[in-house]
Amino acid sequence: EWIEEHSEKPFFVYFPCYSVHTPIQAKPGDIAHYEKKKGDDSHFDPKYAAMIAAMDRSVGQILDTLDELNLSENTLVIFTSDNGPHGKYSRANPLRGSKGMFYEGGIREPFFVRYPRIVKAGSIHEALVHQIDLFPTFLSLIGAEAPETQPLDGINLLPAFSHEALPERDLYWHFPAYLQGYRDDSDSRSKTFRTTPCSVIRSGDHKLIQYFEDNELELFNLKEDPGERSNLAEENPALADSLLKKLTAWQKETKALIPTKKNPRYKKP
Repeated sequence: EWIEEHSEKPFFVYFPCYSVHTPIQAKPGDIAHYEKKKGDDSHFDPKYAAMIAAMDRSVGQILDTLDELNLSENTLVIFTSDNGPHGKYSRANPLRGSKGMFYEGGIREPFFVRYPRIVKAGSIHEALVHQIDLFPTFLSLIGAEAPETQPLDGINLLPAFSHEALPERDLYWHFPAYLQGYRDDSDSRSKTFRTTPCSVIRSGDHKLIQYFEDNELELFNLKEDPGERSNLAEENPALADSLLKKLTAWQKETKALIPTKKNPRYKKP
């Protein structure tokens, strides 16, 4: 209804779905539909599947509305997520990890674009993108400039929508905290937490994770080992050190908060 009411002028819609999230609840009819289907090692919970179906319908309503109002050709729609699947109910196989982890199963997300004016349906672009790219992309789309006081961490993705190459760059993640675990966190390095305080750099095909708790490093070649099972940090210390220097420089540049003292009240379970 809101889109219909504002269809005569340019508009922006941010539509964050509550699904798929705990509590795992869904419509009985949807649950019954998926209870009849056979699951596998990745997707095995009918209620979780039913929540995904409900989310799909809601996104479909938006796309249908744009079609009915003849706005599709000139409207950019982006569908993405903030993290991977809930590890207790779904898996990101063959990727390691799930929601709340910094392995690929936690941070490699879907990123779908519908913009018929320049994006060919069904096309795929292999460039690495990040959600920090959304703001500069939107600015470029409407011909606006960012305020001088607003630094931009991301890049404009519009060239990629036309299948042009994007500039090579490193990507970073930073999480200086603990996140509680699921009952079965087989992909986590900790039996208690999904992740412990860490910082991450992705440079080309390589990814380095720096853990602040014990200064351990994990280095993976994502092209050869997308499941992140082979830690190359000891095997290739020169590369690990090179990426760590880049990561440390980024932490200093962004004034990233890094824990330096152990909590004296913490007791191991």
